Amino acid sequence: MGQIQGSMFEGLFQRAVTPTGVFRDELRTADFDLDKVQPEYPDEVWATCLKVAAKHLHPLLPYERAERELGRTFSRGFQKTLVGQVLTAVLPHLSREGTIDRVAKWVGVGSKQLSMEVTERAPKLRTLRMTTSGVTPHPYLMAGIVEDMLAGLPPPKVEVTGVRPDGYDLRVTW
Repeated sequence: MGQIQGSMFEGLFQRAVTPTGVFRDELRTADFDLDKVQPEYPDEVWATCLKVAAKHLHPLLPYERAERELGRTFSRGFQKTLVGQVLTAVLPHLSREGTIDRVAKWVGVGSKQLSMEVTERAPKLRTLRMTTSGVTPHPYLMAGIVEDMLAGLPPPKVEVTGVRPDGYDLRVTW
């Protein structure tokens, strides 16, 4: 399996939320220690930590909905990391179209096994094709990230339109 960058863990578990008690203990059991963030983690650790976070932060939501909420939360936390600040400094100056194009280029920051391309462009519509070579797909997490990056009026609609063994598609409208 692939590797996930430590900045992803930092964004969610140090910048966006502060796990304590049982939540923190379960992350440690999943091989993520908040006190010693590593440069990279196996994909399985990220996937397990997302499940732990969903259970503690959104216990009443179905997993797909909880993962989408985690995506929104992650996006806000990642933007507070050094890497996130550098990448997102330009976003307030871009149109939604420009933001989507930038997000598609940045996906590889989280893992070298991730890539995204814009496959359809129309007025107020983009289709994003995510390829996840050797890492677990998290389509609803990415949907939440895209929603947060495009927050504003009118609110964007991000639909997961297809899940494949090697990735998924997102249809973004506003």
